[in-house]
Amino acid sequence: MVDLEEVMKKLDELASKIAKIEEELRTLKSSEAELYNSLQIAKAVLESYSRVLGFTLKVEKLAMDLDGDIEKHIVQILAKRPLNVSQLTKALRKVRGTASRRIVAAKLKKLEAAGVVERIRREGRGKFYRLASKVKEEST
Repeated sequence: MVDLEEVMKKLDELASKIAKIEEELRTLKSSEAELYNSLQIAKAVLESYSRVLGFTLKVEKLAMDLDGDIEKHIVQILAKRPLNVSQLTKALRKVRGTASRRIVAAKLKKLEAAGVVERIRREGRGKFYRLASKVKEEST
């Protein structure tokens, strides 16, 4: 005859094992969710880095295609942020050692006519320049 106590003992053991399996599955699902979230963050970081690197390469290629050393530096500097002629001249002096406001203004006019930079309106006085929108759009 079947010993009911033995069956009950085995059922308790099975219930205990099932509870352990359920707990491990919950832990595994939690780990999978954390891993998935981490991968999503890593993917977003890599995509952002790729866009920045692509833009940087585009600016460098554009700068290499220009005639003069000053023009190359102007493009590289304006790729970071818009500046007025005085600010740009000061930044060029840091990079090159010398820069004339008059020459910078003339180079900006030339680059503007070529569609590489554009003048923008800002509060206050002065002409601000940035990389042309089409240049930025081509790199994204």
